[in-house]
Amino acid sequence: MSRPLRIIQFASICSNLGDNANIRGLRWLIRTTFPDREIVFSDWDIVDYSWGQAYSEADIDFVNTHDLLIVGGGGFFEILPNTSSWTGTRFNIPEALFRKIKIPILFHGIGTHRVRADLSGDDVGPQIDRFGHFLNELMTRDDVLLAFRNDGSRQVLRRTLGDAVADRVTVVADAGMYTHIPETSPWPGLPHPDGLGGRPLIALNFGGDLLEARFPSDAPAYRHSGAGRWDHPGDYEKPKVVDHAGFMRFVGGISDVLRAWLDANPEMGAVFVPHIYRDVQMGAALLTELGFPYNRRRVTMAPYLYGFDGHDYIMDLYRRCDCVVGMRFHANVSPVGLGVPTIGLATFPMLRGFYDEIGCLDRIVDPNSPDAMTVLHDRLTETVRDSDLIRSRYRSIRKDCEETSRRFVARIADLVRM
Repeated sequence: MSRPLRIIQFASICSNLGDNANIRGLRWLIRTTFPDREIVFSDWDIVDYSWGQAYSEADIDFVNTHDLLIVGGGGFFEILPNTSSWTGTRFNIPEALFRKIKIPILFHGIGTHRVRADLSGDDVGPQIDRFGHFLNELMTRDDVLLAFRNDGSRQVLRRTLGDAVADRVTVVADAGMYTHIPETSPWPGLPHPDGLGGRPLIALNFGGDLLEARFPSDAPAYRHSGAGRWDHPGDYEKPKVVDHAGFMRFVGGISDVLRAWLDANPEMGAVFVPHIYRDVQMGAALLTELGFPYNRRRVTMAPYLYGFDGHDYIMDLYRRCDCVVGMRFHANVSPVGLGVPTIGLATFPMLRGFYDEIGCLDRIVDPNSPDAMTVLHDRLTETVRDSDLIRSRYRSIRKDCEETSRRFVARIADLVRM
Protein backbone atom coordinates (compact mmCIF):
# COMPACT_ATOMS: atom_id res chain seq x y z
CA MET A 1 0.00 0.00 0.00
CA SER A 2 1.43 3.40 -1.01
CA ARG A 3 2.02 6.00 1.65
CA PRO A 4 -0.22 9.10 1.73
CA LEU A 5 0.52 11.97 -0.61
CA ARG A 6 1.46 14.88 1.67
CA ILE A 7 0.47 18.30 0.37
CA ILE A 8 1.03 21.63 2.11
CA GLN A 9 -1.08 24.58 0.97
CA PHE A 10 0.14 28.18 1.27
CA ALA A 11 -3.02 30.28 1.35
CA SER A 12 -5.17 32.56 3.46
CA ILE A 13 -6.40 29.89 5.84
CA CYS A 14 -8.35 31.95 8.37
CA SER A 15 -9.17 35.43 7.15
CA ASN A 16 -11.69 35.63 4.31
CA LEU A 17 -14.50 33.14 3.74
CA GLY A 18 -13.84 33.33 0.01
CA ASP A 19 -10.35 31.96 0.55
CA ASN A 20 -11.81 29.09 2.56
CA ALA A 21 -14.16 28.37 -0.35
CA ASN A 22 -11.16 28.26 -2.65
CA ILE A 23 -9.27 25.87 -0.37
CA ARG A 24 -12.27 23.61 0.22
CA GLY A 25 -12.96 23.50 -3.52
CA LEU A 26 -9.40 22.74 -4.59
CA ARG A 27 -8.93 19.99 -2.01
CA TRP A 28 -12.21 18.39 -3.09
CA LEU A 29 -11.11 18.61 -6.72
CA ILE A 30 -7.75 16.95 -6.01
CA ARG A 31 -9.19 14.20 -3.84
CA THR A 32 -11.88 13.33 -6.38
CA THR A 33 -9.37 13.43 -9.25
CA PHE A 34 -7.22 10.86 -7.40
CA PRO A 35 -9.87 8.84 -5.53
CA ASP A 36 -7.61 5.84 -4.97
CA ARG A 37 -4.81 7.79 -3.32
CA GLU A 38 -4.84 8.85 0.31
CA ILE A 39 -4.03 12.56 0.47
CA VAL A 40 -3.13 14.49 3.62
CA PHE A 41 -3.21 18.30 3.54
CA SER A 42 -1.33 20.67 5.82
CA ASP A 43 -2.05 24.40 6.20
CA TRP A 44 0.48 27.21 5.81
CA ASP A 45 -1.30 30.49 6.54
CA ILE A 46 -0.05 33.54 4.67
CA VAL A 47 -2.03 35.77 7.03
CA ASP A 48 0.43 35.04 9.85
CA TYR A 49 3.09 36.95 7.90
CA SER A 50 0.86 39.98 7.47
CA TRP A 51 1.07 40.71 11.20
CA GLY A 52 4.78 40.75 11.86
CA GLN A 53 5.77 37.10 11.75
CA ALA A 54 8.88 36.59 9.63
CA TYR A 55 9.49 33.70 7.25
CA SER A 56 12.15 31.35 8.57
CA GLU A 57 14.37 28.43 7.70
CA ALA A 58 12.13 26.32 9.92
CA ASP A 59 9.15 27.14 7.69
CA ILE A 60 11.00 25.88 4.64
CA ASP A 61 12.27 22.79 6.44
CA PHE A 62 8.66 21.92 7.28
CA VAL A 63 7.53 22.56 3.70
CA ASN A 64 10.21 20.19 2.45
CA THR A 65 8.81 17.31 4.53
CA HIS A 66 5.87 17.23 2.07
CA ASP A 67 5.52 15.94 -1.48
CA LEU A 68 3.92 19.04 -3.00
CA LEU A 69 3.50 22.72 -2.17
CA ILE A 70 0.32 24.41 -3.39
CA VAL A 71 0.28 28.20 -3.59
CA GLY A 72 -3.18 29.71 -3.69
CA GLY A 73 -5.58 30.26 -4.98
CA GLY A 74 -6.19 33.95 -4.62
CA GLY A 75 -4.72 37.24 -5.74
CA PHE A 76 -1.12 36.37 -4.90
CA PHE A 77 0.22 38.09 -8.03
CA GLU A 78 -1.39 41.47 -7.39
CA ILE A 79 1.08 44.10 -8.62
CA LEU A 80 1.63 46.48 -5.73
CA PRO A 81 2.76 50.11 -5.63
CA ASN A 82 5.72 51.03 -3.43
CA THR A 83 6.76 47.47 -2.66
CA SER A 84 10.21 46.00 -2.27
CA SER A 85 8.88 42.52 -2.99
CA TRP A 86 11.38 40.67 -5.19
CA THR A 87 8.46 39.42 -7.32
CA GLY A 88 6.86 42.87 -7.60
CA THR A 89 3.68 41.32 -6.20
CA ARG A 90 1.97 40.26 -3.00
CA PHE A 91 3.79 36.90 -3.17
CA ASN A 92 6.89 37.67 -1.13
CA ILE A 93 8.44 34.64 0.49
CA PRO A 94 12.06 35.93 0.66
CA GLU A 95 13.94 34.88 -2.45
CA ALA A 96 16.72 33.10 -0.56
CA LEU A 97 14.18 30.98 1.31
CA PHE A 98 12.00 30.38 -1.74
CA ARG A 99 14.99 28.90 -3.56
CA LYS A 100 15.47 26.40 -0.72
CA ILE A 101 12.10 24.79 -1.42
CA LYS A 102 13.04 21.35 -2.77
CA ILE A 103 9.59 19.94 -3.59
CA PRO A 104 7.41 20.58 -6.66
CA ILE A 105 5.11 23.61 -6.55
CA LEU A 106 1.59 24.03 -7.90
CA PHE A 107 0.41 27.64 -8.30
CA HIS A 108 -3.33 27.13 -8.73
CA GLY A 109 -5.94 29.68 -9.72
CA ILE A 110 -3.69 32.68 -9.10
CA GLY A 111 -5.13 36.12 -9.73
CA THR A 112 -3.12 39.07 -10.96
CA HIS A 113 -4.50 42.59 -10.88
CA ARG A 114 -3.39 46.17 -10.41
CA VAL A 115 -6.27 47.79 -8.51
CA ARG A 116 -4.08 49.37 -5.82
CA ALA A 117 -1.34 50.21 -8.30
CA ASP A 118 -3.74 51.99 -10.64
CA LEU A 119 -5.47 53.75 -7.76
CA SER A 120 -2.15 55.08 -6.48
CA GLY A 121 -1.11 56.54 -9.83
CA ASP A 122 2.49 55.59 -9.04
CA ASP A 123 5.00 54.29 -11.57
CA VAL A 124 5.03 50.50 -11.14
CA GLY A 125 7.49 49.84 -13.95
CA PRO A 126 10.13 48.35 -11.61
CA GLN A 127 7.55 46.03 -10.03
CA ILE A 128 6.38 44.91 -13.48
CA ASP A 129 9.95 44.12 -14.48
CA ARG A 130 10.46 42.01 -11.35
CA PHE A 131 7.14 40.26 -11.88
CA GLY A 132 8.04 39.48 -15.49
CA HIS A 133 11.35 37.90 -14.50
CA PHE A 134 9.70 35.86 -11.72
CA LEU A 135 6.88 34.69 -13.97
CA ASN A 136 9.29 33.66 -16.71
CA GLU A 137 11.23 31.56 -14.21
CA LEU A 138 8.07 29.79 -13.04
CA MET A 139 6.95 29.08 -16.59
CA THR A 140 10.26 27.46 -17.53
CA ARG A 141 10.74 25.27 -14.46
CA ASP A 142 9.96 21.55 -14.77
CA ASP A 143 9.00 21.29 -11.10
CA VAL A 144 6.33 24.02 -11.24
CA LEU A 145 2.75 23.96 -12.52
CA LEU A 146 1.13 27.37 -12.91
CA ALA A 147 -2.45 28.34 -13.70
CA PHE A 148 -4.11 31.73 -13.41
CA ARG A 149 -7.74 32.09 -12.46
CA ASN A 150 -10.65 33.04 -14.72
CA ASP A 151 -11.03 36.59 -13.46
CA GLY A 152 -9.56 38.53 -16.36
CA SER A 153 -5.99 37.84 -15.21
CA ARG A 154 -4.97 36.94 -18.75
CA GLN A 155 -6.04 40.40 -19.91
CA VAL A 156 -4.10 42.01 -17.05
CA LEU A 157 -1.04 40.04 -18.15
CA ARG A 158 -1.63 41.17 -21.73
CA ARG A 159 -1.76 44.81 -20.65
CA THR A 160 1.19 44.45 -18.28
CA LEU A 161 3.60 42.00 -19.88
CA GLY A 162 2.37 41.68 -23.46
CA ASP A 163 0.77 39.10 -25.74
CA ALA A 164 3.65 36.63 -25.66
CA VAL A 165 3.23 36.08 -21.92
CA ALA A 166 -0.56 36.30 -21.84
CA ASP A 167 -0.98 33.73 -24.61
CA ARG A 168 1.33 31.20 -22.88
CA VAL A 169 -0.43 30.94 -19.53
CA THR A 170 -3.01 28.38 -18.49
CA VAL A 171 -6.31 29.64 -17.07
CA VAL A 172 -8.60 27.57 -14.83
CA ALA A 173 -11.70 28.34 -12.84
CA ASP A 174 -11.19 29.72 -9.36
CA ALA A 175 -11.58 26.67 -7.13
CA GLY A 176 -14.19 28.49 -5.07
CA MET A 177 -16.56 27.36 -7.82
CA TYR A 178 -16.18 23.81 -6.44
CA THR A 179 -16.54 24.78 -2.80
CA HIS A 180 -17.42 21.72 -0.80
CA ILE A 181 -19.31 21.41 2.48
CA PRO A 182 -18.11 18.17 4.09
CA GLU A 183 -20.63 15.57 5.20
CA THR A 184 -19.18 15.89 8.69
CA SER A 185 -20.16 19.58 8.87
CA PRO A 186 -22.93 20.22 11.43
CA TRP A 187 -24.64 22.96 9.39
CA PRO A 188 -26.39 21.37 6.39
CA GLY A 189 -29.96 20.47 7.17
CA LEU A 190 -30.14 22.43 10.41
CA PRO A 191 -32.84 25.10 10.56
CA HIS A 192 -31.56 28.67 10.40
CA PRO A 193 -32.81 31.28 12.91
CA ASP A 194 -35.84 33.44 12.21
CA GLY A 195 -35.11 35.78 9.34
CA LEU A 196 -32.75 33.30 7.66
CA GLY A 197 -35.15 30.52 6.85
CA GLY A 198 -38.72 29.60 6.14
CA ARG A 199 -39.25 31.93 3.18
CA PRO A 200 -37.67 32.81 -0.17
CA LEU A 201 -34.46 34.71 0.50
CA ILE A 202 -32.14 37.12 -1.31
CA ALA A 203 -28.55 37.31 -0.03
CA LEU A 204 -26.50 40.49 -0.37
CA ASN A 205 -22.79 41.15 0.06
CA PHE A 206 -20.87 44.44 -0.26
CA GLY A 207 -17.09 44.63 -0.01
CA GLY A 208 -15.89 46.91 2.77
CA ASP A 209 -12.33 47.46 1.54
CA LEU A 210 -10.77 49.82 -1.03
CA LEU A 211 -13.90 51.96 -1.07
CA GLU A 212 -12.37 54.68 -3.25
CA ALA A 213 -11.68 52.07 -5.93
CA ARG A 214 -15.13 50.52 -5.58
CA PHE A 215 -17.08 53.79 -5.31
CA PRO A 216 -15.27 56.73 -6.92
CA SER A 217 -16.30 60.06 -5.45
CA ASP A 218 -16.93 61.47 -8.92
CA ALA A 219 -19.42 58.76 -9.96
CA PRO A 220 -22.68 60.21 -11.37
CA ALA A 221 -25.93 60.35 -9.43
CA TYR A 222 -28.42 57.55 -9.99
CA ARG A 223 -31.35 57.95 -12.33
CA HIS A 224 -34.50 56.28 -11.00
CA SER A 225 -37.71 55.44 -12.78
CA GLY A 226 -41.21 55.24 -11.37
CA ALA A 227 -42.77 58.19 -9.56
CA GLY A 228 -42.56 57.80 -5.81
CA ARG A 229 -41.05 54.32 -6.01
CA TRP A 230 -37.80 55.46 -4.45
CA ASP A 231 -39.12 57.54 -1.53
CA HIS A 232 -37.74 56.79 1.93
CA PRO A 233 -40.59 55.59 4.17
CA GLY A 234 -40.47 58.47 6.59
CA ASP A 235 -37.81 60.56 8.29
CA TYR A 236 -35.79 59.27 11.19
CA GLU A 237 -32.38 60.00 12.61
CA LYS A 238 -29.80 57.84 10.87
CA PRO A 239 -26.39 57.32 12.48
CA LYS A 240 -23.49 57.69 10.06
CA VAL A 241 -22.09 54.18 9.90
CA VAL A 242 -19.68 54.50 6.96
CA ASP A 243 -17.87 57.78 6.32
CA HIS A 244 -17.55 57.50 2.55
CA ALA A 245 -19.76 59.54 0.23
CA GLY A 246 -19.45 57.16 -2.71
CA PHE A 247 -20.52 54.14 -0.70
CA MET A 248 -23.35 56.01 1.01
CA ARG A 249 -24.64 57.06 -2.41
CA PHE A 250 -24.64 53.38 -3.38
CA VAL A 251 -26.27 52.14 -0.16
CA GLY A 252 -28.95 54.81 -0.45
CA GLY A 253 -29.73 53.68 -3.99
CA ILE A 254 -29.79 49.97 -3.25
CA SER A 255 -31.95 50.58 -0.17
CA ASP A 256 -34.49 52.28 -2.41
CA VAL A 257 -34.43 49.26 -4.70
CA LEU A 258 -34.83 46.79 -1.84
CA ARG A 259 -37.73 48.62 -0.23
CA ALA A 260 -39.60 48.84 -3.52
CA TRP A 261 -38.79 45.24 -4.43
CA LEU A 262 -39.74 43.84 -1.01
CA ASP A 263 -42.99 45.79 -1.10
CA ALA A 264 -43.79 44.16 -4.43
CA ASN A 265 -42.76 40.69 -3.16
CA PRO A 266 -44.17 40.41 0.39
CA GLU A 267 -43.30 36.70 0.63
CA MET A 268 -39.56 37.33 0.31
CA GLY A 269 -36.84 38.42 2.72
CA ALA A 270 -33.20 39.49 2.42
CA VAL A 271 -30.02 38.81 4.38
CA PHE A 272 -26.71 40.65 4.30
CA VAL A 273 -23.74 38.26 4.38
CA PRO A 274 -20.32 39.54 5.56
CA HIS A 275 -17.21 37.70 4.32
CA ILE A 276 -14.62 39.64 6.35
CA TYR A 277 -14.89 41.94 9.35
CA ARG A 278 -14.86 45.06 7.16
CA ASP A 279 -18.10 43.96 5.53
CA VAL A 280 -20.01 44.12 8.82
CA GLN A 281 -20.21 47.92 8.79
CA MET A 282 -21.49 47.75 5.21
CA GLY A 283 -24.37 45.60 6.40
CA ALA A 284 -25.02 47.93 9.32
CA ALA A 285 -25.13 50.88 6.91
CA LEU A 286 -27.66 49.04 4.74
CA LEU A 287 -29.91 48.21 7.70
CA THR A 288 -29.68 51.79 8.94
CA GLU A 289 -30.56 53.22 5.54
CA LEU A 290 -33.45 50.80 4.99
CA GLY A 291 -35.28 51.94 8.12
CA PHE A 292 -38.36 50.48 9.80
CA PRO A 293 -40.05 48.07 9.22
CA TYR A 294 -37.59 46.61 6.71
CA ASN A 295 -34.63 46.39 9.09
CA ARG A 296 -36.70 44.63 11.73
CA ARG A 297 -39.01 42.37 9.76
CA ARG A 298 -37.74 41.87 6.21
CA VAL A 299 -33.93 42.19 6.16
CA THR A 300 -31.38 40.74 8.57
CA MET A 301 -27.63 40.05 8.73
CA ALA A 302 -25.85 36.71 8.84
CA PRO A 303 -23.20 36.25 11.53
CA TYR A 304 -19.61 37.31 10.93
CA LEU A 305 -17.70 34.03 10.83
CA TYR A 306 -14.27 32.89 9.71
CA GLY A 307 -12.35 29.67 9.14
CA PHE A 308 -13.64 26.42 7.70
CA ASP A 309 -16.62 26.06 10.06
CA GLY A 310 -17.66 29.62 9.23
CA HIS A 311 -17.29 28.83 5.53
CA ASP A 312 -19.54 25.79 5.86
CA TYR A 313 -22.29 27.82 7.55
CA ILE A 314 -22.22 30.69 5.06
CA MET A 315 -21.97 28.52 1.95
CA ASP A 316 -24.86 26.41 3.21
CA LEU A 317 -26.81 29.66 3.64
CA TYR A 318 -25.97 30.71 0.07
CA ARG A 319 -27.04 27.27 -1.14
CA ARG A 320 -30.50 27.80 0.36
CA CYS A 321 -30.98 31.27 -1.14
CA ASP A 322 -33.01 32.13 -4.23
CA CYS A 323 -30.52 34.74 -5.42
CA VAL A 324 -27.20 36.21 -4.30
CA VAL A 325 -26.47 39.87 -5.07
CA GLY A 326 -22.75 39.96 -4.43
CA MET A 327 -19.85 42.37 -4.68
CA ARG A 328 -17.03 40.19 -3.40
CA PHE A 329 -15.49 37.75 -5.86
CA HIS A 330 -16.47 34.58 -3.99
CA ALA A 331 -19.94 35.90 -3.21
CA ASN A 332 -20.37 35.27 -6.94
CA VAL A 333 -18.02 32.42 -7.86
CA SER A 334 -19.19 30.04 -5.14
CA PRO A 335 -22.95 30.59 -5.62
CA VAL A 336 -22.47 30.08 -9.38
CA GLY A 337 -20.77 26.77 -8.59
CA LEU A 338 -23.58 25.87 -6.20
CA GLY A 339 -26.10 26.60 -8.94
CA VAL A 340 -27.66 29.60 -7.18
CA PRO A 341 -28.71 32.56 -9.38
CA THR A 342 -26.47 35.59 -8.90
CA ILE A 343 -26.29 39.27 -9.75
CA GLY A 344 -22.73 40.55 -9.64
CA LEU A 345 -22.11 44.09 -8.37
CA ALA A 346 -19.00 44.72 -10.46
CA THR A 347 -16.99 47.33 -8.61
CA PHE A 348 -13.68 45.56 -9.35
CA PRO A 349 -12.42 44.41 -12.76
CA MET A 350 -11.85 40.88 -11.44
CA LEU A 351 -15.58 40.30 -11.01
CA ARG A 352 -16.41 41.60 -14.46
CA GLY A 353 -13.58 39.42 -15.78
CA PHE A 354 -15.08 36.33 -14.14
CA TYR A 355 -18.52 36.86 -15.65
CA ASP A 356 -16.97 37.66 -19.01
CA GLU A 357 -14.96 34.44 -19.02
CA ILE A 358 -17.99 32.27 -18.18
CA GLY A 359 -20.10 34.06 -20.80
CA CYS A 360 -22.48 35.74 -18.35
CA LEU A 361 -21.92 39.49 -18.63
CA ASP A 362 -25.71 39.80 -18.56
CA ARG A 363 -25.53 38.79 -14.87
CA ILE A 364 -23.66 41.90 -13.68
CA VAL A 365 -24.61 45.44 -12.74
CA ASP A 366 -22.15 48.34 -12.66
CA PRO A 367 -22.93 50.19 -9.39
CA ASN A 368 -21.22 53.31 -10.74
CA SER A 369 -23.53 53.62 -13.73
CA PRO A 370 -26.30 56.25 -13.43
CA ASP A 371 -28.82 53.56 -14.43
CA ALA A 372 -27.51 50.93 -11.99
CA MET A 373 -30.46 50.91 -9.61
CA THR A 374 -33.08 50.75 -12.34
CA VAL A 375 -31.16 47.85 -13.90
CA LEU A 376 -30.78 46.12 -10.54
CA HIS A 377 -34.50 46.35 -9.77
CA ASP A 378 -35.39 44.83 -13.12
CA ARG A 379 -32.66 42.20 -12.86
CA LEU A 380 -33.98 41.03 -9.48
CA THR A 381 -37.43 40.53 -10.94
CA GLU A 382 -36.02 38.67 -13.95
CA THR A 383 -33.81 36.49 -11.74
CA VAL A 384 -36.63 35.24 -9.57
CA ARG A 385 -38.84 34.71 -12.61
CA ASP A 386 -36.16 32.83 -14.60
CA SER A 387 -34.54 31.00 -11.69
CA ASP A 388 -34.73 27.53 -13.22
CA LEU A 389 -33.16 28.68 -16.48
CA ILE A 390 -30.30 30.41 -14.64
CA ARG A 391 -29.68 27.39 -12.43
CA SER A 392 -29.50 25.16 -15.49
CA ARG A 393 -27.12 27.58 -17.18
CA TYR A 394 -24.86 27.62 -14.12
CA ARG A 395 -24.82 23.82 -13.90
CA SER A 396 -23.59 23.68 -17.49
CA ILE A 397 -20.91 26.31 -16.78
CA ARG A 398 -19.69 24.44 -13.74
CA LYS A 399 -19.51 21.17 -15.71
CA ASP A 400 -17.38 22.78 -18.43
CA CYS A 401 -15.11 24.51 -15.91
CA GLU A 402 -14.69 21.34 -13.88
CA GLU A 403 -13.59 19.33 -16.90
CA THR A 404 -10.84 21.88 -17.62
CA SER A 405 -9.81 22.02 -13.96
CA ARG A 406 -9.58 18.25 -13.67
CA ARG A 407 -7.33 18.00 -16.72
CA PHE A 408 -4.99 20.52 -15.14
CA VAL A 409 -5.04 19.01 -11.65
CA ALA A 410 -4.40 15.55 -13.12
CA ARG A 411 -0.94 16.81 -14.09
CA ILE A 412 -0.02 16.61 -10.40
CA ALA A 413 0.59 12.90 -11.03
CA ASP A 414 3.55 13.68 -13.28
CA LEU A 415 4.75 16.53 -11.09
CA VAL A 416 5.14 14.35 -7.99
CA ARG A 417 5.61 11.05 -9.90
CA MET A 418 2.57 9.35 -8.37
